[in-house]
Amino acid sequence: MIRFAIRFLLVGLFGLQMVGALAADYPVKPIHLVVPFAAGGASDITARVAGDKLSDLLKQPVLVENHTGASGVVGVGYVAKAAPDGYTLLSATPGSYTPALVKDLPFDVLKDFEFISTLYRGALVVFVNPSLQVKTLKDLIDYAKANPGKISYGFPAATGRLAMEMLKISTGTDMTAIPYKSSAQIMNGVLNGDSPVSIDSPLVYRPYIDSGKVVPLAVADTKRLPIFPNVPTSTEAGFPQFQAYFHTGILAPAGTPKAVVDALNKAIVDIVAMPDVRERLQRSAYDPMSTTPAMMRQVITQEIDYFSRAAKAARYVPE
Repeated sequence: MIRFAIRFLLVGLFGLQMVGALAADYPVKPIHLVVPFAAGGASDITARVAGDKLSDLLKQPVLVENHTGASGVVGVGYVAKAAPDGYTLLSATPGSYTPALVKDLPFDVLKDFEFISTLYRGALVVFVNPSLQVKTLKDLIDYAKANPGKISYGFPAATGRLAMEMLKISTGTDMTAIPYKSSAQIMNGVLNGDSPVSIDSPLVYRPYIDSGKVVPLAVADTKRLPIFPNVPTSTEAGFPQFQAYFHTGILAPAGTPKAVVDALNKAIVDIVAMPDVRERLQRSAYDPMSTTPAMMRQVITQEIDYFSRAAKAARYVPE
């Protein structure tokens, strides 16, 4: 019995030494950074910026992969089941892992992942096709009231859907929700009039705003975006209950060694501090933001709680 206990202890110590050695050498092969949304969207573009810099810092290729489906659940679930060795990472937003937003999640983000760091804080913006001839968020609400059920809005993630449902309930309007797989697709829906209204990240819209093909009505947050200084916040527009902000960050499967998490955290913190990265994120309407792993867990926990309360208030039923 004593020999068995000693052997078990030695095996355990050897295993810990092996994990420590692997973590100390990390990385020794390419890293896969999974984006749970389609290529060309805001999440994909910013993940590729981070991936390029991460590759430079870690001296290994970082391959961005798009695992799409079920509002991001497919990609998040893929990483949750990956080996916890630091070679499969996730770039995700709350719309893909929040129980109040997505029905029957096959994972628990607070239990099945290690948190690395946030990359940025963002907010969604309401855009319209100019053919609607509305200039403000109040104009859109008035138009929707006069034309119940005749306006459709596009959204790429459940966060936008929830925000619009909250707006509909609080204003007594009726608009039809149309899901899209990416910001690029939803933007085309606005441009061709299939869904003349959208709530989305503003990254891919800027060229069309400058040309007048798309009109931004309001930022669903408490502060204006530097790239759109003339676009009011939802609070300024008279709808303070209309909020749709989010954090995007990097996660790894639960059980990833602490040394690997720490190495990745340092790299992400360094990346977010780079002037060219900050300038690009700010130009894309995002607020650069890095955190410790513990701080990121706290941010995500608070965000999940916020969306849960908002979903209850809006009587939103996840799909």
